[in-house]
Amino acid sequence: MEYTKSSRLGGLIKKTSLALVAGVFVLSASIAQADIKPAVVYDTAGKNDKSFNEAVFVGITKFMNDTGIAVTELEPTNESM
Repeated sequence: MEYTKSSRLGGLIKKTSLALVAGVFVLSASIAQADIKPAVVYDTAGKNDKSFNEAVFVGITKFMNDTGIAVTELEPTNESM
């Protein structure tokens, strides 16, 4: 089999692509091990608003129970702009 310029270029592209994919896996593994500190900021309706905020509260409660990671919850005390 005779190697042409285009076949060598194709091989180089495959090797480069493989190296990039491997790099992504290495980086994602290191990021996954980093400490995360999630937080939620509710709007003035509060977390028991029977709507979006309450759905977020239910979701973060499940997240905390499943992962053991604490979530900081913040609620504004007034509607100042």
